[in-house]
Amino acid sequence: GLFVPREWNELSLARKKYVYERLTYERLSRWDYDVLDLAVACGDVPLLFVGWAILGAPHAQNAMARSLGVGPDGELHDGRQHKLQHRQYLCDFITEFHIPLPTLCNFLRAIESDHLPANPYHNSTHAADALQTLFSLLCLGGSSYASSPLELFGILCAAVCHDMGHPGRNNSFQVRSKSDLAVIYNDVS
Repeated sequence: GLFVPREWNELSLARKKYVYERLTYERLSRWDYDVLDLAVACGDVPLLFVGWAILGAPHAQNAMARSLGVGPDGELHDGRQHKLQHRQYLCDFITEFHIPLPTLCNFLRAIESDHLPANPYHNSTHAADALQTLFSLLCLGGSSYASSPLELFGILCAAVCHDMGHPGRNNSFQVRSKSDLAVIYNDVS
């Protein structure tokens, strides 16, 4: 069957429709994507939703569509037309690497929980933004620099994880305060 994370099921129907429209492959591949809007709409788990939609495509989009009653004709159960996507995906990582969607979502939840919410910038919204921006660059031609499924998956996972546990302080602060990080890394970043 089709898998949706439990956080999807916690959204109201109206919010699901709104989030679904923002997690289409076409929308995610755009340079002008608004991750802050998504962060508010999805209940402050933007990394989970953006990661699921990008790394889990096209399965995530199909699951969202099915849960909303979007049929093969593109019609939502409320009668509105919705353009279903029939396009070439960057890579179907789920099939390529035999990743169970629940495992992907658990990974994304773990990474999201390691982003410090009190950090005003290096938080999970920033990680979702970095992931979406990198994805957009890959869709705009950057995939010619990393074309194998493993390279693409590795680059996108790096975007997800790049600021995990970031304390929100720069190197100079760490060195001057003689923080544990500065001591561990001998005052070198």
